[in-house]
Amino acid sequence: RQGWRYHMSNLMAAIGVEQLKKFPILARKRQLLATTYTEYLKNISEIILMDLDYNDIVPHIFVIKVLSDRRNELKEFLKNKKIETGIHYKPNHLLKYFRDDTSVCLPITEKVYNQILTLPLHPDLSIEDVIYVSESIKEFFKI
Repeated sequence: RQGWRYHMSNLMAAIGVEQLKKFPILARKRQLLATTYTEYLKNISEIILMDLDYNDIVPHIFVIKVLSDRRNELKEFLKNKKIETGIHYKPNHLLKYFRDDTSVCLPITEKVYNQILTLPLHPDLSIEDVIYVSESIKEFFKI
């Protein structure tokens, strides 16, 4: 059977309650960072941004879609500039648990999975950090 059961201890619940008190400040910071990314990256024709209203949501990740099969190349370029990126999320049919059925073929899902790249987004980032990441992406695409 897949999965695990996670039961929260009283100590973890107490930490969670204290963290929730910080939510309004942390939410505004994430919204500001995402809005800054959007402003700096919106005119790069080699990437697609998600069409989201950051006044209405609080993003936990910032995903870009890299066109022209250059996602891995961009990821490596950013890594060399000390910018950590991620790839979220692997399609279920490619996970080991579900891979027993090799007849499943989802070419559009797989294509998008190979294009998406998650940029740094956490409350400890500064606006300057987001600008540095954005300018590094522009440098990669020679903009």
